Amino acid sequence: MNTLSLTSCAKVNLGLRVLSKRPDGFHEIASILQAVDLCDAVEISARPEADIEVLCDHPEVPSGPDNLAYRAARLAQKEGAAQQGCRIMIRKRIPPAAGLGGGSSNAATVLIGLNHLWQLSLSDNQLVRMAARLGSDVPFFLHGGTMLARGRGEELTPLRMRADFHLVVVKPNLSISTAWAYDRAKIPLTSNSKIVKLKGLKEIRSLDQVLPLLDNDLERAVGDEYPLIGEIKSDLVSKGAIAAAMSGSGSAVYGIVEDREAAERLAQRMRRDRWQVFVVRPTRGCITGG
Repeated sequence: MNTLSLTSCAKVNLGLRVLSKRPDGFHEIASILQAVDLCDAVEISARPEADIEVLCDHPEVPSGPDNLAYRAARLAQKEGAAQQGCRIMIRKRIPPAAGLGGGSSNAATVLIGLNHLWQLSLSDNQLVRMAARLGSDVPFFLHGGTMLARGRGEELTPLRMRADFHLVVVKPNLSISTAWAYDRAKIPLTSNSKIVKLKGLKEIRSLDQVLPLLDNDLERAVGDEYPLIGEIKSDLVSKGAIAAAMSGSGSAVYGIVEDREAAERLAQRMRRDRWQVFVVRPTRGCITGG
């Protein structure tokens, strides 16, 4: 049985603006997505029969058809006219329901992995279209790195990240539904946010360019219901972070620091019972292995 062992990385949102409600029910957004080196392990094994099996070692993540990775495998099977099946084992390190994109990343990993394992010869454009059908964040994870995301998140412009920094990511014992967060987002009548004006941006050269971008409109909506989000942000800054923000729809909150040593000190100060705390840094890729 042919098997691929891949890593599937998380992302953080370096700012997120909710601009309008779209006719298709999604929201028009502008956000900078940054891949980070917090990764799940995804093992994909080909099977001669057409069955698809998805297993996960995290109790909050469904195994089987309710998992986005399963939907990705079924879509690859259909679009590639594959006669084979597969077994997918996901070993989670990225917390679910955290705004870190773990499920979307797993789905993108499965698309890339099965394209290779089943020898489907699907083009990059085909994979991007398939990823967009699965979810707004999935196309980003086909490439990772740093991207300006617009539309519902699937319109991507690559950026060059030259700033060097670390992040301390805190996931409290709190899970938040993305749909719930967007339903409660307050859409401004006008937006003069710098992130809306980033269309011509090619690279981010320093932290000075990152810090003004960190406003997250979903953070305001989520924080009204869960004040803990704001408390974690304040705690991160008071204990050494240069700045802090919620990622995506939460509940993960990250603090930005300049170097690894400072990040490790901050992570130690932020640890609490039943919280998950990670020290990560930006990464250029997203899916690795073979």
